[in-house]
Amino acid sequence: MNKSYLKRKILEDILKNQEYRRCANELKRKIYFNGQNPDEVIFAKLRSSYIRNISWLIEILFLFVLPILLPELINFMNSLNVIIIEKTFLSYTVIFVAYYSILLTFFVYKFLDWYLDIYLVTSQRLIEIVFRPYGDIYTKEIWLGDIDTIKTSSSGLLGLILNYGDIKIITRTESGGAELKYISNFNKVKNLISDLSKISKKYEN
Repeated sequence: MNKSYLKRKILEDILKNQEYRRCANELKRKIYFNGQNPDEVIFAKLRSSYIRNISWLIEILFLFVLPILLPELINFMNSLNVIIIEKTFLSYTVIFVAYYSILLTFFVYKFLDWYLDIYLVTSQRLIEIVFRPYGDIYTKEIWLGDIDTIKTSSSGLLGLILNYGDIKIITRTESGGAELKYISNFNKVKNLISDLSKISKKYEN
């Protein structure tokens, strides 16, 4: 049997599942990626849960209100003669603009670092796309037939309550595996990847 026939049979088998067929139909109208094969269907687009952002959002909130202490800080610096800053409207304005510009840049960087890092689960492979703001884009793919083991772990009590966790994928090839962190409905995603991998292996053997 040629590869085209095998891919078609794998896809037909997968789409027998009503839930997977619904997901494929929804994403077909929304997502297409460069390099997608004509007979390749996307079943899930994933990114880390928003919970991952809580720590740096708290940091930004703290830094946002910190300038309230600016007048006291200027008085302290002037008393030490480390640096003399005139307490004028212009000096305050320059300091505030520079400070909040840096803070905004930090916020945009962290947000894009979270939002643009995604995983695509297709009928043929798992694709990891890691975007580094102001840097490179890293892409890794794992073919479903190469998946050996899939493990899940919950992120503590909060993970159990909010239903998010990590998925670790181990492959039987030298390309290595992948670790999907802070994934919402992680057990459901794990079952999806596992089912797709089993069907793919069934037609390979």
